[in-house]
Amino acid sequence: MKTEPTDAAPAAALSFSSGFRRELTPTWLSFACLLNGHRPPDLGASFRYVHVGCGNGKTTAVIGAVHPDADVWAWADRSGDLENTARTCRSAGLSNVRVHERVGLPPDLGGDVADLIVVEGVLTTASDERRSELFDAVGDNLRPGGLACITYRTTVSWSEIAPVQRVMHRVAERHAGHPDDLVPAVLSLMDELRKGGARHLTERPVVAAWLDELKETDPAVIVRDYLQGAFRPMSHPQVAGALSAHGCTFVGSAMLDGSFEFSPELAEVIDAAPSPALREAYRDLATRPSERMDLFRRGGAPLAEGD
Repeated sequence: MKTEPTDAAPAAALSFSSGFRRELTPTWLSFACLLNGHRPPDLGASFRYVHVGCGNGKTTAVIGAVHPDADVWAWADRSGDLENTARTCRSAGLSNVRVHERVGLPPDLGGDVADLIVVEGVLTTASDERRSELFDAVGDNLRPGGLACITYRTTVSWSEIAPVQRVMHRVAERHAGHPDDLVPAVLSLMDELRKGGARHLTERPVVAAWLDELKETDPAVIVRDYLQGAFRPMSHPQVAGALSAHGCTFVGSAMLDGSFEFSPELAEVIDAAPSPALREAYRDLATRPSERMDLFRRGGAPLAEGD
């Protein structure tokens, strides 16, 4: 099938840490590495898994339970997420999971070098300085042959929405009423602007569709994802460039999404890209994904033909 242009909005309730994500588990990441043509790390014995941006802790807890011999370390940039993760792991008796509950990300990511590092969602709301710290932490603590999976919202899907979110965030900062009235007040303002003919909200189909979706979204999700901080989508070349400086090779997507087929003309242009980073940028323009889950290996190890 050929890809067709679409004006559909990215999912308003797309949250990187809303629940368990199988794509971030050790077995899935190793399998994705293999399918993308590189030798995966050996996870047969004890290994170390680092989860930066652990959200409510469901993925972290499942990994700790399924891999009792693994050393699992988790951190999030929101105190509520840390509290929920720590409570979940304690109630499940997961002694192999350590939750870093202090403010700030330690440069050593809590200990020894890691076999697997997942950075889930936190880049989208991070400043340039925090992004540099995150990329340095991944590069400095990933074992040679280890895997890093970076999830983030994409510029191709969210760039038109980002300026609207920034306005919503500023309005939320100035809200002096009851917290329960915050989301209705913000959405009501957006409606007033649309009814008044605000062109970015009425003439951009993606923005209009996103605002319509927000009306059906859990207010708690809106507060968490859009009203509490910055919203800065990223491109694959940005992420790949930052990690290549640390010797990390992009091996493919952890999503294993093969649902897109391109016309021969478009496929030829994508395949002729002069670099892997540009090839992925071309693919994003063709498919407009809301989220990427980029998988990197510390040092490339392409499989030989027949392996």
